[in-house]
Amino acid sequence: SPAPLPAAAAPPPPPPAAGGGAPVPSLGADAGPDVRAVSGAAVMFSAMAFGLDGAPMPDARFLWNFGDGSLGQGRVGRHVYQFPGVYAVNLSVQSGHYAGADWLTATIAPPELSVSEARPGPDGFVEIANASAEAIDLGGLALDDGRVRFIVPAGTRIAAEGVLAFANATTGLDPVAAVTLRDARPVMLDAAEFPGILPAGASWEKSGSEFAVQRWPTPGRRSAVPLAGAPSAA
Repeated sequence: SPAPLPAAAAPPPPPPAAGGGAPVPSLGADAGPDVRAVSGAAVMFSAMAFGLDGAPMPDARFLWNFGDGSLGQGRVGRHVYQFPGVYAVNLSVQSGHYAGADWLTATIAPPELSVSEARPGPDGFVEIANASAEAIDLGGLALDDGRVRFIVPAGTRIAAEGVLAFANATTGLDPVAAVTLRDARPVMLDAAEFPGILPAGASWEKSGSEFAVQRWPTPGRRSAVPLAGAPSAA
């Protein structure tokens, strides 16, 4: 009769810790999803730590290395990248003698953003265009009409090669003559100036480097309607 099969070999024991002691169990760490933003934007990071039993540990110590020479502490981190690039972000969590770590990737693009359309008044808006091929987070950027400064909340994303409109009723802006777009440092990204007075119901839409009258405003979408040209100054 055939010989019996040999018993399965037991798995090898884990390597001993430095100094010959037993290996130290690791905490669970979650740095969150990969992020995409532009240089100058305020990027938000949110982490979690888990104990040896898998239960969340909100009181653990959270240490961030943002990959560009900057460090941070706290479960929620905020960081402004000065330059475009792909950064490896490291999270370390500590509690007593135990520790854990996780990584994420921060892809930081150059800011190809501009004011593309605007309409004053309580039912108006300011629209931003993203000329890059990446969807990005606009958090920390600021729109300013010379009277009111609106800070874009963290987690506000604009589609690749898309536009995003902010209602004046939400921002408090009233772009009668001009509006500027700045990043979180704050560095000027775009300055839009509007010539003359708008006809009722019309908006200012960017045409090349200037703004002209758009009699059929299209907040939040690209316009295919020809512009009417700039009106005479009042």
